[in-house]
Amino acid sequence: MVDSEKKVLGLVEDVRIVGMRGQLILKAKMDTGASRTSIDSRVAAKVGLGPITSSVRIKSSTGGRSSRRPLAQATVIIADESFDVLVSIADRHGMRKPMIIGMDILGSGRFLIDPSKSHESEKVN
Repeated sequence: MVDSEKKVLGLVEDVRIVGMRGQLILKAKMDTGASRTSIDSRVAAKVGLGPITSSVRIKSSTGGRSSRRPLAQATVIIADESFDVLVSIADRHGMRKPMIIGMDILGSGRFLIDPSKSHESEKVN
């Protein structure tokens, strides 16, 4: 894909999460340091993500403890691009955003991240 075809994302974008019980649009943080997309457990329950397929060990970004998180199938739509991915489910209640988009999606080569942008996607000319 040529750079002129990539969509530019800000650090926070509107994302549609689709599950078996419905869908929600929410603000998600673009996190190039995260290998996997993660979603708050309450959002996962509300839209009916699943099934839970396995679990994964996640290391704390602060270098602290690691924990096991369930993985569930989800459809994530960002900037009109759809991804069927396994997302980790975590209690993100104390976090600023209920979802982070990790390199499982950002590494697709469809996006560029521009920290000066927020809450809107646009195509590079």
